[in-house]
Amino acid sequence: MFAVHCTVVWPALALAAFVAYACSWELADLVGATPKWPVIACAGLAGLALAGLSMRLPPAAVGIAGTVVGVAALLRRIKAKGATGTDFFSVLWIVAPIVAAMELQMSSAAASKPHLIGPNLVLLAAGPLWIGDTAALLVGRAYGKHPLAPAISPNKTWEGAVANFLASAMTGAVLSLFIGPPAWVGLLVGALAGVTGQTGDLLQSALKRSVNKKDSGGILPGHGGLLDRMDSLLVSLPFSVLLLAALQPPA
Repeated sequence: MFAVHCTVVWPALALAAFVAYACSWELADLVGATPKWPVIACAGLAGLALAGLSMRLPPAAVGIAGTVVGVAALLRRIKAKGATGTDFFSVLWIVAPIVAAMELQMSSAAASKPHLIGPNLVLLAAGPLWIGDTAALLVGRAYGKHPLAPAISPNKTWEGAVANFLASAMTGAVLSLFIGPPAWVGLLVGALAGVTGQTGDLLQSALKRSVNKKDSGGILPGHGGLLDRMDSLLVSLPFSVLLLAALQPPA
């Protein structure tokens, strides 16, 4: 059983480690940390510490606590415009959600009924955000007239935000039909993602604006950095994992 568990999980762990490394590097570059290796080291230590805590405490609660601390550290840095460098608390914004997602992944790989807790539910937590972002872009461009947060992200509109929320909720309900949880569980997860995901997007926009940068990096040609693509997930994932753990416990 242990061998099967490890075989199923290790590719996801390798991917998570790469994402944490790349996003931490981009965060260090955004805030002007020189050299960057202390930021990477902080991210690694934070990941190990949170993983250890998750073995003793509810993983979703650990993920949310870490995310809240990380977001608070980022807000403090955003307020102090022009400040350089980063710290242990800032990288929690990146590491804590990834640890929460991996705990969900691993609990699924060990479950006797894979449709209840696992990679499928990670998809249920992340999928609504992708569709919601697309809906916001299309509706915002076609019908957007009322700015959502012009001082932070001038292109975002209330029309796009509403479209994002509705599309996220509906996507969660539809995905649940194929994944296993009841449709109402997927609807709630999608609706929560539609709110928390947009909050994460605005947070990342505020961080970039505070340091006068358009993108977090160039790892994705035409799309900026990996952190630009992960900002919604980083805030949304721990809350989605908590909701899934409460509504769809492992069998």
